[in-house]
Amino acid sequence: MKTEKHTLPAHWASYLINGDSSGMYEEDIARCNNDTKDLGICVDVSENTFFGRYAGLGTEVAEYTFAPVIATSGKNQPEQFQHIQS
Repeated sequence: MKTEKHTLPAHWASYLINGDSSGMYEEDIARCNNDTKDLGICVDVSENTFFGRYAGLGTEVAEYTFAPVIATSGKNQPEQFQHIQS
């Protein structure tokens, strides 16, 4: 399976991996959804974080691995992945 790596804010990890948005502001959730909607499913995040730039701002970032979404009927998609369907 082909995967792609992307550098994104480290505090998005729990949301992208587990669908857990607790502790995130609504603006962060909306930004995360918008910025990752075409990337597929997040399947991994690096354990190491580093200071970098995202959207022009300095922030703690991590490397995320995304796999493409395989088309299905959509009815049986796990709830944790519904946030990426906008």
